[in-house]
Amino acid sequence: MPLGFIFETTLIPLLITKFFPVPAFRNATIECLTEIAGLTDCPAQYDPVFSALYTEFLTALAALLAPDAATIAACFESDGGEHTLKLLALFFGAFFKAHLRLLETPELSEALNVGLLYLVQKKRNKKRRLCAFFGGE
Repeated sequence: MPLGFIFETTLIPLLITKFFPVPAFRNATIECLTEIAGLTDCPAQYDPVFSALYTEFLTALAALLAPDAATIAACFESDGGEHTLKLLALFFGAFFKAHLRLLETPELSEALNVGLLYLVQKKRNKKRRLCAFFGGE
């Protein structure tokens, strides 16, 4: 797929605003956004698009799933919630690996911290579930 189709059309905003909020399309949308987030060796002219992808996705995600322990724990217990959280971790991991430098600015440092918080909360929940499964705290 040509980079221009991804970055110079409304594809990314449509994925985030139209498809991500719909439960039936949520996981497929996260998978698409993860593929885009993981793109490397793109011209610097697309850096603002990557930054917008991250911040707009974070805003849409926060509207559905607050980055706190209780909300993420509830998501873990819901049908399909654990898989969705796994896909979110893949998205954040791909984005951070490919484009962390874009978020390491004063303007985007809070957004970076929120994304990291989602990852930490997911990891905490996974650890709690494993401990409960093996009879620990």
